[in-house]
Amino acid sequence: MKNMNKIQALFDYVETSQYDKIKPRFVQEVENEYQANVTSLPSVVRKTAHFDNLFSLIDYCRNGMWTVTHKVYHAAIQEYDTMLHLLETSQGYNTFSTMSPRDVGKDSYETDILSAWTPRRIRQSREYDSKLSSPRSHRRSWFRNDPDTDIVLSARFYEGLSSYWGNNDLITPSRIAEKFQELFEREWLFALDELSVVLGEREAIYYLFKILRFAYDYCTRTAEKQLVDLTKVVTDVIVSPDNSYQSVENIGEYQKDSASIVVRDRARPHLIQLRRETAHASLPNVVKWFMTKQLPEVLPPGFKAEKSLISRYAQKCIELIWLMCAQDPPMHLEPAERGLSFDDEYFRVYSKTGSVVDFCVWPLLREFKNGPVLIKGVIQPI
Repeated sequence: MKNMNKIQALFDYVETSQYDKIKPRFVQEVENEYQANVTSLPSVVRKTAHFDNLFSLIDYCRNGMWTVTHKVYHAAIQEYDTMLHLLETSQGYNTFSTMSPRDVGKDSYETDILSAWTPRRIRQSREYDSKLSSPRSHRRSWFRNDPDTDIVLSARFYEGLSSYWGNNDLITPSRIAEKFQELFEREWLFALDELSVVLGEREAIYYLFKILRFAYDYCTRTAEKQLVDLTKVVTDVIVSPDNSYQSVENIGEYQKDSASIVVRDRARPHLIQLRRETAHASLPNVVKWFMTKQLPEVLPPGFKAEKSLISRYAQKCIELIWLMCAQDPPMHLEPAERGLSFDDEYFRVYSKTGSVVDFCVWPLLREFKNGPVLIKGVIQPI
């Protein structure tokens, strides 16, 4: 073992199911080696290359989630192979090249240092889509750049959400998309592992997707109603500043309708912006209602979600989707329909290949309805 690379040893233990040898101290040594390797890469490579499956494998081993380790095992090996190749390439630059990015120009340097990695990445991505059972892929390449301004968190409204996103972070569509992908890669997998023990994997996927769909439907309806109510309140205040218009005979429906049109045309954009900037203030009540009223109706009969991974998954779903619906225009979730042809431009496969959609595992996320795709969906084909 002393002569063996820790990460390679972890691969051997997972492949041969020697879980008793994967102790917490050993996993920490593996993670230290992983971090040392990543740190040794040039900064330009660290910004572009990601090893999500390898990191997930380490994380699953730390938490004893042996079932899902095999779903990312092959992808993690390929990522580790890429990591070693990049380390060799970067060492070659450090040893043999006397020219810095400043000397040769940043663009030229980045092209050269990444050229050895690009072909592997392309080949690797194709293997993810067609062969491997892992639902993961290189997620950051799917994201669009953040706009310059967006919702700024305020801990005065909702400290729980603030700690989740980081104080003073901007809540942008691409940030929400990143959190949505993390939801699938972490809470969804943890909940799947828990629910599969009771229902089996396919049925567990169905109920997890059902939770997401109900959360999306609820948030969509509630956000639309909130905007209608805001418009009505502003209209009433404009028509009757002292709130006595109902008792005044000379104010009729025509005046109210006219004011409503003005509010709709001129004030609505400001109301939408107000709703976006205070969306996190609504979250406690939105989450509480969904978790207490809606979730029990969505779960399998007799299943209790209290203090379970299912509960954590459902809470993250409702939080993220509420923020999606508060965007202008609202972000859009789009599932794949059963029986349609599989389109790898919008969806990835889950655990097997095929050309026709059997069922949707995870919906794709668009910046808005019919807009650019921020996150690919995941389907199980036949």
